[in-house]
Formats: sequence, C-alpha cells, structure tokens
Amino acid sequence: MSTRARSPWWSRRRTAPTLSTTLSSLLLLLATTTTKLCRSCSDGERHALLRRIQPLIGPEFSSSGRLDWDEAVDCCRWEGVTCSVAGRRREAAAGGRRVVSLSLPGVGIAGAVDAAVLAPFTALEKLDLSGNQITSFSAANRSDMVVGAVLNNLTALTELHLAGNEITTTGWISNLTSLQVIDMSSNKVHELNGICGLHQLKYLSLGFNMIQGVINPCLGKLQYLVYLDMGSNFLTGEIGQYLLSNLTQVEEVHLGDNNLTGTFDFSSLANNSELHSIVLSNNCKLEIETELVRWTPLFQLEYLNLSNSIVNKRSNGIIPTFLSAQVSLSGIDLSICSLQGRIPSWMLLYNVSLGFLLLRGNSMDFLDTGNLGANVTSSMEVLDLSDNRISMKMPYNFGSLFPYLKYLDMSSNMLNGGVPSLAEAASSLQFLDLSFNMLNGEISPELIGNASILTSLLLSHNDLTGPMPPFHWSLGQLTHLSVENNQLSGRLPPLLTNCTNLENLNVRNNRLSGVIPVGLLSFEKLGALLLGGNQFHGVIPWDICLNNHIHFIDLSNNWFSGEIQVAYTVFSGQSCQ
Repeated sequence: MSTRARSPWWSRRRTAPTLSTTLSSLLLLLATTTTKLCRSCSDGERHALLRRIQPLIGPEFSSSGRLDWDEAVDCCRWEGVTCSVAGRRREAAAGGRRVVSLSLPGVGIAGAVDAAVLAPFTALEKLDLSGNQITSFSAANRSDMVVGAVLNNLTALTELHLAGNEITTTGWISNLTSLQVIDMSSNKVHELNGICGLHQLKYLSLGFNMIQGVINPCLGKLQYLVYLDMGSNFLTGEIGQYLLSNLTQVEEVHLGDNNLTGTFDFSSLANNSELHSIVLSNNCKLEIETELVRWTPLFQLEYLNLSNSIVNKRSNGIIPTFLSAQVSLSGIDLSICSLQGRIPSWMLLYNVSLGFLLLRGNSMDFLDTGNLGANVTSSMEVLDLSDNRISMKMPYNFGSLFPYLKYLDMSSNMLNGGVPSLAEAASSLQFLDLSFNMLNGEISPELIGNASILTSLLLSHNDLTGPMPPFHWSLGQLTHLSVENNQLSGRLPPLLTNCTNLENLNVRNNRLSGVIPVGLLSFEKLGALLLGGNQFHGVIPWDICLNNHIHFIDLSNNWFSGEIQVAYTVFSGQSCQ
C-alpha cells in the first residue's frame, strides 16, 4: 500500500488514544519534522561547508577553535554561517534551511580558490572573504569566463566583500548580475572588465588597488550607484564630462590620491541632488573650476575635500562661492589649493554645522571679523590656517568667536601684536600652534585659562618676551611644549613639574636662567629635552642618568658647572657610573 493510501498513524493503534495523548504525540511529531526540515541547513550545503570550505581555512583558525565547526551541531549555528528564516516551505522542500550568508574574514584563506566550492550555495546573498590572501577565483582552465559560468548559479548574491586580498582581475564577477555591493578595496585589481555590466550596483569600493589609465566611462552607466571609491589608484587623464553627472543617485565619490589631470567643472554635478560627500584630493595637476558658469547646486554637501589640487585658477583662486549655500557642511579641506584672497565671513555665518575647516598652504588672509556681529559664534572644532599670508593682529575676541575649538593651527603666517586670550575656548582646546609668526609682547596668563585638557602648546619662532608658561594653568595632559627662538626670560616655571605627561620640552634660544627644576628629568614619558642657548646654570642633575626614555637632549650654550662626565656619558649612550 502506498504511503498516500495508508490510514493515519493514530488509527492503527490497538487502543483508542485519549485527546491529550493524541495532541502530545502530534506536537512531538511536528517538532521533530520542523527540526529536521527547517532548523538545519540542507545536507548538500552542510557537506560543502565541511568538505569544501573548511579545508580552505588556515589551520591556526580551525585548530584554535574559532572555526572548529562541530558536526554534532546544527550548521546554521556555526560561526560565520547564517541561514534563511525557519519555516519557509521551500526550505522544507529542499531538505533544510539555506545558507544565505557566509562570513569568513581574515581566516587564512590563501592562493587561488576553486570557484566550484561556492557553487552549492545557490541561496547565498552575502559573501565576506575579506582580509585573507586570496589571489584569484579559478576553474579547470583558470579562465575568467569559466569561473563566471561556475558562479552562474549564485543568482541571489547581492553583497561581495573581498577587501584586503591579492586579487588582480574582475572578469569572473560578470555573471553575478544581482550584485549590489562590491568591496574589493586593498587588492591588486588593475581592470574593471567584470564590473561594468553589473547594472544593479549601488556600492563599489575599489580604493587602494592598481587600476591605471583613464577612468573607464562605463562607470557612468551604473545608474543606481550610491557609493563610488576609486581613491589611491594610478588613474590618469581627465574626469569624463558626463561620468559623474550621469550618476544621479550617487551620494559619495572618492577619486582622491590618483594622478588625474585636465579641468573638472564642478557645475557638472549641479543636478546630483543626493551628493553629500566628494573627495578629489591629492591630484596635484587637476584643475577644479567652480566659477566658470552660474549654477545652483541641488545637493547639500556634508564633506568636501579638494586638497592638493588647483582650485579656481581661472577665477583668481577664490574660495568656491557655491559653498555659501551649503548649510549642512561638517568638514571642508581646501589645503594646498592655490587659493588667494580673504576667507569670506559666510563660512562662519551660514555654515553653522561646520566642524572643521582646513585651508593650510594657500595664500589667504583672515576673514573680516567686523562683519560677523557681536553675538556670532562658530561651532568649529578644528581650524587649520597654517602656511598662509595672514598679516594682522589676532582679533581680541578670537576665543569668543570659536568657543568650541579643539585644534587651532595658525603657524607660518605673519601674525603680529600680542597673543589674545583664548580662555573662552579653553574648556575644549587641545592643540594650539602659533609658531613661526611675528607675535610679540608677553604671553598673557589668561591665554588659555586653566586649559586642563591642552596637549600641545607651540609658540616657537616669534618675538615673545617675559616669563614662559605655564603660569597658574593646570596642564596635566600637556605632552608638547615648544617656545623655541623667542626672548623669554626668567626661570622654568615651578608648575612645569606638574606636567608629568610631558614628552617634548623645547625652550632653546631664549633668555631663560636658573637651574633645572628638581623632578623634571624623572618624567617617565619625557623623550626630548631641549634647553640649549639659554643661561641655565648649576650642576646637571643626576636624574638625567635615571631616565631611560630620553632620546634627545640639548644642554649646549648654557652656564652649567661641575663635572662634565655626567653629561658626556649620557650623550654617548653610556651608563652613569
């Protein structure tokens, strides 16, 4: 008698079951069937995991227990394996749940991987083999076409993560037409043959590879692309006129750290309404023009990095005017862009969310603070205006204009006059560099208030006079203090001995006198002590022989007395015996 014709199992019992017994038995059967059909992965995929995938894993990972897949345990519970949701009819019909994600980053898979090991996983949606040493995916004759055919069954695969391997080609990807995410950054890829036809792509990361020549215009046909990263390659030539403008859904573009040339008209991005981040930095011969035509962008940028390129050469190097309408910017890097003129006041007035502004290495002057109004404050946390042509006295209200500053670098300019109080920014200030300017007068004790979180104070190469800091400041976090090449006088301040985290102290070429404070040379982190070119006197403390961390000492051109043997043995690397 066939199975279909047989009577239900409970009707064949010798005694009639009670209702409770019947329900209990039925629930037990259903639970057993569900466990067998829906909770475990299919036998075919289980076998492939054990016999094909596991042997690829480096012995140091499988033997350590990290990926010691226990055959007695449901394979859907193995590390790196994710299965489909239990209860689907098709999983039951297929003999178990299907593997939908295989995540094996950094497990020692090396060399050429036979593509056939992946063929059984036809329901796979995500594959992560990043951080291994894979050189290629191969087949019988190792051609990309054959490999593509082997992978043809992976119709559900939408995410492929292979960053940090040694893969050179992409032709084998061409049949994975459902892919939406490809991360092949930090490989040795040199062509895009297999990627150009993947029209469902939304995320493409190819940074830190070996792609050479002009940017393949096929990328402009990936109309759903949201993220494009080809930074840190060897791209040359121009950015095609329609390459980025065709990517109307793109949000982030990274083409920095290449060798791109020609002229890129930024207005070509005007209709890219979703764009919020663009990086074209370190293409030192690329000319970027933003003022050639009148245009109004539909996008609102959050991050812009054009550093080490040539910006607005045809417009006298002005800061791009379209930025005045960008109210969502959190960061701008226009360092070394051949910019000229005055920093416009609207960078503070309208960019209320701007967290960092980097304008290092241009030929700019400071913004006109007179147009800002009495109550204007900036949310800026990082401001780098170093190596420009700023020639002025620092505004007396600088601290109130930038009360949230953590990092301020205005070194290598022509600042003159006294150093203003930054006490209003002191609660957040960590780094202050005003070196290589023309500042004069005494350093105000109110310069940075208490500044308990200040880590670096750099005031070297100015014309400052009077006593040196710290004064009443609490600088327990200070690691770098440099006042070299000024005209400071007096003794090293006693509070300096409270700066126990000090790593570098440079007071060379001043008019300082007195003795080296007791305890200064016992700082465990002190690596450089530069006291040369002053009027220090007395005996060189024996502490200098006990500090194993100091690697650079300059005590030259002072008035020290006593035996020279101490200093000599330290300088020559000998022990102080």
